[in-house]
Amino acid sequence: MSKGKKILFILGIVILNIFMIVSIYCINRATMENKLRREVNSLAKLDITKDRYNTKIKTRGGYAVVEKAIKEYLDNDAVSLQKVLVIMNDEKISRLLSYDNYKNDGPEFKNSLNYITTNKEVFNKEIDSLINNLDEKNIKKYIRTKTKDKYYINLYDELMLSSKFTKEFNSTKSMLKNTKTHVNNIFDTSSEVLNFLVLYKDDWVLEDNQIKFRKQEQYNYYTELISKVNNKQ
Repeated sequence: MSKGKKILFILGIVILNIFMIVSIYCINRATMENKLRREVNSLAKLDITKDRYNTKIKTRGGYAVVEKAIKEYLDNDAVSLQKVLVIMNDEKISRLLSYDNYKNDGPEFKNSLNYITTNKEVFNKEIDSLINNLDEKNIKKYIRTKTKDKYYINLYDELMLSSKFTKEFNSTKSMLKNTKTHVNNIFDTSSEVLNFLVLYKDDWVLEDNQIKFRKQEQYNYYTELISKVNNKQ
């Protein structure tokens, strides 16, 4: 084989190897992207009110960075929402102004007032975090703390801000704002009732499964407060 043919042969092998490497690289990227999209589709089927999103990472490389960022973001929201639901569904809230609670915790209501203060703080912390996380600006910001690669940033934005997720985010955000107002009104009015009972602890007694006041105007004010709570529940 002549020197020229040898050079062409070697050059051909090098080009073939390069082609094969590029092909394998492209196939691998396509495979990883498809795997990522399937994983995100499976996440969309989960119930944020009871499920967790911190499942095993299925992809590799930059795709794993995107997958992990999506799962972390959604899981943080799930944890916060589930804490909010625990507080909202706690039967103790509905029993704060009950006869049994008056009997067991009155007339100072230290446990009840402490319960309101503590749970209101946790509730607002978690629900504010949720509302903040559902803002598009903050959703997009999260991936930019994990990578500077525009390809993976754009892929994350596409997946997290798809029409399905965006619709869900906006609906949840609106619901959370209404819920925040509603639950805080219950906390505040319940606290107002209990503080009123503490202030006038010598002017009321528990008899015949009901609370009775010495003065009619006190009873009238109490029932007015109670009606405010009932209207907000």
